[in-house]
Amino acid sequence: MPVANVFMDEAGDLGFSFRSSQSYVIGYVITTSHTPHFIRNKCCRLLRKVNSRLKNNKKISEFKFSVDSDYTRLKFCNLISSLGIDAGVIAIRKDSVKDGLKTEPNILYNYLTVHHVVPVIIRNYLKSTMPVNRIRFKIDKSLSRVNQDKFNYYFENEISFIRRREGFKADVLAEIDHENSHNDVCLQIADYIAGSVFRRIEHLDSKFYDIIKNKIKYREKWDWNEKFTW
Repeated sequence: MPVANVFMDEAGDLGFSFRSSQSYVIGYVITTSHTPHFIRNKCCRLLRKVNSRLKNNKKISEFKFSVDSDYTRLKFCNLISSLGIDAGVIAIRKDSVKDGLKTEPNILYNYLTVHHVVPVIIRNYLKSTMPVNRIRFKIDKSLSRVNQDKFNYYFENEISFIRRREGFKADVLAEIDHENSHNDVCLQIADYIAGSVFRRIEHLDSKFYDIIKNKIKYREKWDWNEKFTW
């Protein structure tokens, strides 16, 4: 059975006040291995190496772009650039979001994650000639329990619509898991994908993006005024 593992995280926020970020980025990682242990093993080895340089009160328990030092960011980005993964980003400029969606951030989030990512998986990683395919969708656990349930319901309903729209005849089974990034290094990679792109478009700093851009195979953006480039 063809299996696609998808790990997703975000950078920025979906607020629209004057204190909110100007941009919002969703990053995702795709593997076709049933159990990508080799990725996790390499990341865990790097974590131990990074911590061996740090004092006990400075050691880190996971890779997190927003709080890591530049030394750690560079080390992890270089590792990401060598891994056998594909990655994608959806980059949003807030001034490109319609007014009706600005008051419904959960609807906007659900639409972005499902309708921009699932077609990529169906077109490139599943096989219509097989009777059944599987998508394992793991998201950083940032939503409330109520919104997790709403997301799962939306995902399960929309995946059938997307499959028909794409002309994909085989069945697609979906497993959705809302997981703490501390427990999965693949979510930490997705965090770095999102964080590096966000840093580039929000702060015009591309030193981390430039290292991992070879892994970003899929790029989509909402940027009506063409304020940023890849």
